[in-house]
Amino acid sequence: MSEKKIRTFISVVLSDEIKGKLGEVIESLRETDAGVRYVKPENAHLTLRFLGYVNESKVEDIKIALGTALQGIKPFDVSFLGIGAFPNVNVPKVVWAGIREGRETLHEIRDRLEENLSKIGIEKERRQYHSHLTVGRVKSERGRDKLVSWLKSNAELEIGSMKVSEIILMESMLKKEGPEYFPLKVVSLEKEEDGDEQTEGEGE
Repeated sequence: MSEKKIRTFISVVLSDEIKGKLGEVIESLRETDAGVRYVKPENAHLTLRFLGYVNESKVEDIKIALGTALQGIKPFDVSFLGIGAFPNVNVPKVVWAGIREGRETLHEIRDRLEENLSKIGIEKERRQYHSHLTVGRVKSERGRDKLVSWLKSNAELEIGSMKVSEIILMESMLKKEGPEYFPLKVVSLEKEEDGDEQTEGEGE
């Protein structure tokens, strides 16, 4: 009998304020009637590393690697600015919100994750990491011209900022109504000047 696999990723959960702003952005985008499948704002997150399906027995090693990677990282601010698309706004396939403040720290965390995950046998991601917040995925050509026009008009849209104080290892369960997420490990980023050490918590 093969070992059970679970679908996992490492991410930052958005603040309620940013989720609300994201909802407003999506409602505005819906007015283009473009063929886009949007994320649910309440489920939105900033992905640091998508791991995909891993053996359940590997999860404990991943938890340890996550904690090690985050040692010495203090809480930091992230600000979201501008709506764009991959591969570009003229041929949108993935609609995203850009990140201004906090990019350097996010990339540092990502690099540390890659190093520590590789030590437990998880192959390094070959694609270059571009920190962004996924807003939706284009599923058809319907309304593309209006979508492109909207994107170009909102390239510098101010969305807001938030404090990142914890990084989470999540399990993703795919269901008909959309994915459901369950925390497997929460690692809090603690301020060193307060004399606190990094704390870790298990998901329920």
